[in-house]
Amino acid sequence: MSEKNFNITTKEWKYKIGTCFVCRKCLYCGVNLAEGSVCNCEKTLKPTNSSKTKKFQVGHVRNGVYKHNESHPILVALLQSNNDIHKYQYDLSKKFNFTLCAKCNSQLVRDQNTYNKNNLISIDEKENQT
Repeated sequence: MSEKNFNITTKEWKYKIGTCFVCRKCLYCGVNLAEGSVCNCEKTLKPTNSSKTKKFQVGHVRNGVYKHNESHPILVALLQSNNDIHKYQYDLSKKFNFTLCAKCNSQLVRDQNTYNKNNLISIDEKENQT
């Protein structure tokens, strides 16, 4: 019996600023685009947190700018992993804009705080040993 080789490919998905870079939720209507759902929102417009646009979008958003040499290591890791998972094909050696939903941004902030706390303890321990 011959074995069949199954080539499973993940569809390339062009990132649009109106979606969360991590979970791919539409930041205007809340539809989860990662599940294959479709919405007709204008996702090329950058969401804002102003009161004028609140009626057109779901929750608070974080608009960020990625700069390889200046970004927090946790942010770099998060964007790199999601760039690979979703096959956005961004060149992470270059600057680009991204948006996160409130949930993904909260997780990022918690992870960054934990990282900073652990590194601060490590630095203090090293200084005390010398």
